[in-house]
Amino acid sequence: MQTTAFDPAARFPAKIVARIEGLEYVEMAELLQEAWAVEGTNANPLLKLHGCRAPVTDTLVWTECFSSMAAILARRYPQKAPELFAYLRRIINAA
Repeated sequence: MQTTAFDPAARFPAKIVARIEGLEYVEMAELLQEAWAVEGTNANPLLKLHGCRAPVTDTLVWTECFSSMAAILARRYPQKAPELFAYLRRIINAA
């Protein structure tokens, strides 16, 4: 039985993944699935961000967005995983 590795970056456009991996600022709202629309053709799909979105203020939604971002970062910078998840824990405790 063959297993496939989890690729957290597969859910997001390469441009967003590159910004995250480049340690650039990314709005949490940009990490919401509904923020992206598929445009183009079936042969050449293109993900495009739907305009400006309101900031993420719900703790559960923020946690989902941060977890996605942390998974992408941990894939590129595995030594940072403990810090990322410690920060996530602090946010959850504060909420």
